[in-house]
Amino acid sequence: MDPRAARPGLVVRRDDLREAVREGREGNLVLFVVDASGSMAARKRMGAVKGAVLSLLLDAYQRRDKIGMITFRGSGAELALPPTSSVEAGAARLAQLPTGGRTPLSEGLLRAHEVLRVERMRDPSRRPLLVVVTDGRATGGPDPLGRAHRAAGLLAGGASRRWWWTARRGRCGWGWPGSWPGARRHRRHPRRAARGQRLRARTDRAGQARPRRQQCRPGPGSRSRQQGEGRVMPQGQPSVVPDDGLTTRQRRNRPLVLVHTGRGKGKSTAAFGLALRAWNQGWPVGVFQFVKSAKWKVGEERALKVLGATGEGGTVDWHKMGEGWSWVQRDSQFSNEEAAREGWEQVKRDLAAETYRLLVLDEFAYPMKWGWVDVDEVVSVLRERPGAQHVVITGRDAPEALLDFADLVTDMTKVKHPMDAGQKGQRGIEW
Repeated sequence: MDPRAARPGLVVRRDDLREAVREGREGNLVLFVVDASGSMAARKRMGAVKGAVLSLLLDAYQRRDKIGMITFRGSGAELALPPTSSVEAGAARLAQLPTGGRTPLSEGLLRAHEVLRVERMRDPSRRPLLVVVTDGRATGGPDPLGRAHRAAGLLAGGASRRWWWTARRGRCGWGWPGSWPGARRHRRHPRRAARGQRLRARTDRAGQARPRRQQCRPGPGSRSRQQGEGRVMPQGQPSVVPDDGLTTRQRRNRPLVLVHTGRGKGKSTAAFGLALRAWNQGWPVGVFQFVKSAKWKVGEERALKVLGATGEGGTVDWHKMGEGWSWVQRDSQFSNEEAAREGWEQVKRDLAAETYRLLVLDEFAYPMKWGWVDVDEVVSVLRERPGAQHVVITGRDAPEALLDFADLVTDMTKVKHPMDAGQKGQRGIEW
């Protein structure tokens, strides 16, 4: 036998084996949870959020990242942009985003929890990053703040890294779910803290005022907040600080009773102006017109009804006593006194149910003056009203008991009026 036949022709050792291994950079899933309620839309914050999402999408392909966005408004939340790295798909989805209504913060957080759970099963190696953008005003449904806390607790148990951004003017808060909805403490970003230390170090020894906290990211056309320039509106300072045991924030957010009285023009006009501000904040508004005829065409009524139906701000309900009120059907003999009492009964029901954030009781001073509605009962109901409901009452000769109880009283004084010269009311001024 040939001795070479006994030896193996090929010997394969362990170090001769080769295996193809694909290596790539770890990708992120950046999921935005964005407040699309009326208060956010009123401050035009959605444009900044869209710009941030599109900017991240431009870098997503090179970084192997995916970007997604959830919006919450009204009574629910929706996945406005499913996780993607396509700029074209993202731009198409973000072109039209509906806004307006209340702030269902808990629904937004729960939807984020579900999206992250599904994406984790699809790609366990992808690192999730959650960014919540809101002004922190959790509204809608029973115990909205408690439900938001519980939803945040579910996210706290996940493996995602979470950031909480309170989109309030002059403040950026960030942190972990333990400091989420309703928390009053905000941890400053390390860079901002370092900058604050440098600014304090530069303060001279003469005792000059230190620079105040700046905005997180000045937007286009933003103004300087230095004293004497750039003020959009004067910042009033209280002359006294009461010893009532409340913090500055608690005292500032205390609901108010406002009375516009006097012989001059502008009482209802000023009240409807406050209703516009409330709509802009996303608050539900209720207007109750006592005494004035239903045939009168009030310009503010049409404007506020149109705005309330847009979904951009708060809702607006407008009721006229002359129409027999919208919630009751009576015959033609239904007197003004009965109508005023029925209107006040509905106001009490709405106050107890916290239907509105702002109630305008237009010309309500007259039913109290004429004895149709008991003044002491009105004061008692307003004193015991729950929640954070602001109430505006207009009309001449407001009772003294109401003036003593109110937080703000304005006496409209007539100095000069066109009617004194024989000129009647005109379109665009009186209606």
